Amino acid sequence: MIGNFLGMPLPAMIASTIVQIITSIKNCSTCSDEKCATQYNQYKEYSLISNRLCHIVGSKCTSKLNLGIIKKCLRTGYKYCCYNSKFARILVEQAYGQLGYP
Repeated sequence: MIGNFLGMPLPAMIASTIVQIITSIKNCSTCSDEKCATQYNQYKEYSLISNRLCHIVGSKCTSKLNLGIIKKCLRTGYKYCCYNSKFARILVEQAYGQLGYP
């Protein structure tokens, strides 16, 4: 009876659970999806980004799934630099580019 739960062998049950977890993960971008931004309380950032007042300065994996041999990034976080106007953003981006700053 050990290794058999409700007629399903243990390895098959584990594999089924892993597949369900991986397929149930919804890729959602708070930068480009208004509904997702609202869900994660990041609507202000969404509106700044969608109005092109920000640019990306970096990214990293903020949520990982690690099951030994299976490693998957569930959510990527981005770091933005935002400005009050498009002119200010363009001015700073161009100045940094001409000065050789990252």
